Amino acid sequence: MKKIWNKIKVFFYVIGIRIGLAMHGFEKEVKTDTFDEDPTKKLDVRQRNNNPLLKKMEQGERDERYVQDFYEVLKKADHFIKHASAEQIEMAAEKHGMNYGKKDRWGRRYETYGFFDPKHKHYGKTLAEVLAAQAEERKTVDDDFPVMFMVNNHKQLDGFAKLQDVEATEDGKVRLKNELERKKVAKFRVVIVRDNETINRIEQITDFLHVKTVSSQHKILEFFVDKKYKLFEHVEGSDIFNEIIDINQVWFSDEWGTRYGFKVSNYRKRIDFDNQYEVIKFNATDIVKA
Repeated sequence: MKKIWNKIKVFFYVIGIRIGLAMHGFEKEVKTDTFDEDPTKKLDVRQRNNNPLLKKMEQGERDERYVQDFYEVLKKADHFIKHASAEQIEMAAEKHGMNYGKKDRWGRRYETYGFFDPKHKHYGKTLAEVLAAQAEERKTVDDDFPVMFMVNNHKQLDGFAKLQDVEATEDGKVRLKNELERKKVAKFRVVIVRDNETINRIEQITDFLHVKTVSSQHKILEFFVDKKYKLFEHVEGSDIFNEIIDINQVWFSDEWGTRYGFKVSNYRKRIDFDNQYEVIKFNATDIVKA
């Protein structure tokens, strides 16, 4: 199911980026009905060749304005894909040389992901509504605080040793760094700041981080730890559990590159979630960036 859902999002965002590029710099035309059958009101796709952003992209230029414009494209694409109906996405995909939900000569549809199927739970919904429902399914129910962020934390330590896992020795040989050294350089989307060096780190076993809003300043941080790591075997107060909860600050960036930071006040509790995850919860406050 996870692979299928990732495929949906990738496909949608390929369409969305193309639409965002077409929209960028053509605000006046976008305000008209781009799906109107009147050809005089349609967006002239050929004009995209005059788009400064596309020229920079083709020439490989990267400057501050390029980055700003590119993120603006992504934001427009994100808004369209999340709030457009299945029919609007179908028309947009066809307009930009792609196929989504279009019927073949026998009346069959492919890659509709349920949005066109009256019997499917996705039918008649926008992607934003589906994502909201998915978020609600993953929400812990031991409190009623709303979820502010759901962060997917990608683990990088699994698998074979990588170049950064080895180093040259004084005698000219190569050695594999020990576990602590490897974990120091492992990169995760959730970044933890701690006062003490530890071997067992919560970011290495966290699949998801949820941030719940208690007040404008106070938050609850929820770390979803897969039970395959058997953290439940270590009781509160044990050495390993104390290492896991020994954190000072939590940082991550959203899809637009905006960084968010939270100062951990104290460990709150641990709960079971859906028989798959153990959730480790902390009280925290916002870090106000200067």
